[in-house]
Amino acid sequence: MFKAIGRISARARKVEKLKLPKPGESLSGLLRSLKFTEDTSDYLAMVSLSRDLLTYRSWLGKLDRLLDLAEEETDPNAIEMLDNVISDVLMSNVLQDILGQQTNLGRAIMRMFDLADGKFPPDYSDAASTVTKLNAVLSGGLYPRSKTSIIDRAHRQIRSVSPLCRDGTDKEMVEFQKIIHRVLTPVGFISGSDTAEALTSRYTRLVIQGGVAGRKAAILGTFRAMPDAATGIIYLSELILSQYAEEHSEDMCRKFHDVLKLGTLDEFCEKGLSLRERLSRATNAYRALAPTPFPDQVKERVLVHIDAIIDRFLVEEEIIEKLDHADSSLRDRAQRLVQFCAAGILPPQGKSVDRTRTRILNLLRQPNFDSRFIEGITDPAAAQETLRHFHQLLVKAGFG
Repeated sequence: MFKAIGRISARARKVEKLKLPKPGESLSGLLRSLKFTEDTSDYLAMVSLSRDLLTYRSWLGKLDRLLDLAEEETDPNAIEMLDNVISDVLMSNVLQDILGQQTNLGRAIMRMFDLADGKFPPDYSDAASTVTKLNAVLSGGLYPRSKTSIIDRAHRQIRSVSPLCRDGTDKEMVEFQKIIHRVLTPVGFISGSDTAEALTSRYTRLVIQGGVAGRKAAILGTFRAMPDAATGIIYLSELILSQYAEEHSEDMCRKFHDVLKLGTLDEFCEKGLSLRERLSRATNAYRALAPTPFPDQVKERVLVHIDAIIDRFLVEEEIIEKLDHADSSLRDRAQRLVQFCAAGILPPQGKSVDRTRTRILNLLRQPNFDSRFIEGITDPAAAQETLRHFHQLLVKAGFG
């Protein structure tokens, strides 16, 4: 370790008095101007950038300068370097300047997640111009370390002992559930097991017990705070990959017994969701659980049950029959069924997807399917294009 520190110090001293060009308006331009130097251009560019940032006294000023450089940057190497420096700056108190005065910690945490997505409303900040530039940088997806830096900060605040709201326990739970909804994405939590672990740690502040009993109560409470059982399964599927698994995997498994008591999609998924949203959420629960290290016997039972819930819904609501309505043309029926199968809203295996695939295969096996599929399209080129798109859709749906 001391040798490594010595090498770093020696390298810094070597360039300390070296005259370097300034970054100007482009970090990639600086890199090009340094490519023939004796030392590595990346290191010298960072030295030059660091000297440049020293001229800005506040963290907000430093961040503004970096965002100006990032705004038009297209070189992957320069973008990676800027991402590293911006993420470091975002670990400072600059976030407080950006967020401004929030009504409570819960609201501030949700604003952090908005910022990480590049969706923080500039009008809510005293540093509106900086927020506008930061939103543009983060929403593009080219600065993952900077995004992660903000999310990590939000996770630390979720885990902290500070109350989300100072208006009592009831309001604290309301803020907690708001955060749960904010960190949910269509396929799970915003940062997977890290988010699940942070939420569980927060709930330990809401229970009386401590130690193992308190963590067990927190897992139960966080599961119940989820919008529905499907999301609860996603939560457990993420939590089993966290530090809680070592002591509490059996406690997590016990929660599946509650899920097995649910018989309909309306019981399994949050009320008020559209048909597509309910099917997607149930299927996402299936997909989240399938690769987890839960015991195979327990896992398989829950997976089969989720599939049975979805299949029962398809039968009771006559979803397949509505898509394959006899009064519609063969082309419309086939396209609707295949689009439904390709949409990813059914489990990858089981009764529900088999039911849909069987119906599709029955159509495909009809005599002269291709010629009947393009009936009514008089332009030969358009007919072939329509048929080609359909075959691409078939491949996407798994009928390759």
